[in-house]
Amino acid sequence: KKRVLCTACNKTFCDKGALKIHYSAVHLKEMHKCTVDGCNMMFSSRRSRNRHSANPNPKLHMPQA
Repeated sequence: KKRVLCTACNKTFCDKGALKIHYSAVHLKEMHKCTVDGCNMMFSSRRSRNRHSANPNPKLHMPQA
């Protein structure tokens, strides 16, 4: 299968979805805030944010100084 090229940095990816995730995180510096009230943590991918937000441990969701 043909790989997809990022024209900004010349890296290649297995599909358009992987390229989109890469481009948003690396070139657009897109960040995703935790969805838990009072938690100010930010993540470069929705997947990481969602995994963090789903964790019930309240110590992970304390406001950052």
